[in-house]
Amino acid sequence: MKSFFLLLFIFLGCCFSQAQVRSFPKASPYPYLFFTPAEVNQQKKIPLIIFLHGKSLSGRNLKKLYQYGPVYAMRKGLHLPCYLVEPQTPMGTSWNPAKINQLLNKLIKTYPKIDTNRIYVIGMSLGGFGTMDYCGRYWYRVAAGIAMCGGGQSRDACNLSKIPFWIMHGKQDRAVPFNRSMQMAEAITQCNPFHRLFFDEHETFGHGEYARAFNKPELYEWLFQHRKNDSSLYILADHYIDIYPKAFSTHYTVPNEPGLYREALEDSSIPLEDSIVQLEEMLAIELPEKQVPKASKPKPAPTKKSVYVVKSGDNLSVISKKTGVPLTKLKALNGNGKLKPGQKIRLK
Repeated sequence: MKSFFLLLFIFLGCCFSQAQVRSFPKASPYPYLFFTPAEVNQQKKIPLIIFLHGKSLSGRNLKKLYQYGPVYAMRKGLHLPCYLVEPQTPMGTSWNPAKINQLLNKLIKTYPKIDTNRIYVIGMSLGGFGTMDYCGRYWYRVAAGIAMCGGGQSRDACNLSKIPFWIMHGKQDRAVPFNRSMQMAEAITQCNPFHRLFFDEHETFGHGEYARAFNKPELYEWLFQHRKNDSSLYILADHYIDIYPKAFSTHYTVPNEPGLYREALEDSSIPLEDSIVQLEEMLAIELPEKQVPKASKPKPAPTKKSVYVVKSGDNLSVISKKTGVPLTKLKALNGNGKLKPGQKIRLK
C-alpha cells in the first residue's frame, strides 16, 4: 500500500510540474490565455512575455489565439522557460495601454514568481501598434519590446528610445503601410543618439510573413538577454532569424545557451501564414491609397567600406543613396550632427 501511494505521489507531482496553458474567458480587463512553464517549481524568478495579437484574432473566442503567436509555436514544439500571457481585445477596438497595465498588475499579484525585471511585450499588426503604445507609456516596466507590422505615436518616440526595441516591417505590406514603422524608427533615432532601436525592413515581405518569427527560438533569446535598467548592452554583432524565403537580421549579440530552447517544427510551407495575410488584409487597420506603379530605379550595391569621406554637398540621405547603407543605420552610427567635407563617418 505504501508503494502505491508513493507511486501515486510521484505521478501527480510529475503531472503538476508540466507546463500548461490555462484559459480565462471571463477575466477583466481582458480575457486571456496564460502559460505556466515547468520551470515554475524551481526556486527562482521567471520572466513574463505579454503577446498582443493582430486584428484578425480579436473577438470573444480565446481559441482564435491558437492561430499564430507564441502559444501556437509552443503547441508545435517550441519550449519557452517563461510565463506567457495572451490577452484578447474585443472586435473593433484597439489595445488600451492602461488596461494592459492593469492586467500586468493583476498577474504580478497572482503569480509572485514573475520577475518584474524581465517583462517583455511583443505584438503583430494591431498588436504592433499596441506594443508601441504600451512600451511608450510604461517604458519603465519593460525590459524589451518587439513590434511587427505596426506603428505608433511620435510622442512616444523618446520613451521607446530608452529600452531595447525591435521593429520589423515588410515593404510590400498592404494592410499597414511600411512607412508607419519607418516614421517611428526615424523619430526614435532623432530623439536619442544613444537609442537601442533595431529596425528590420524586408523587401519582399507583406503583412503576414513575420508570423513565422514566433516559431523561432532566436526571437526569444533576443528578449531574454535583456533586463530592466540594464544599459550595458550595445550594438555588438549581427543576430539572425531564418525565415523562409529570406533571412532578416539585426545588430545584437545573443548569448549561446544550448539546451534551453527547442526550435518549433516547421514544414517547408505552412498555410497558416497565408491565412493570416488574407485575414489581416480583409480587416486592414489602414489601407494605403491605390497608386500607379512606378518603374523601380536600380538600387546601389551595398558598400563594403567601413567608412566614408564626406564630400561637398553631402548629407546623410545623399550618403545613404551613394553607399546603399540605410539612413536609419547611418543616423544610429553617427548621430544627426552637421557634416563637413573631409569628415569620416562610419558605415558599419
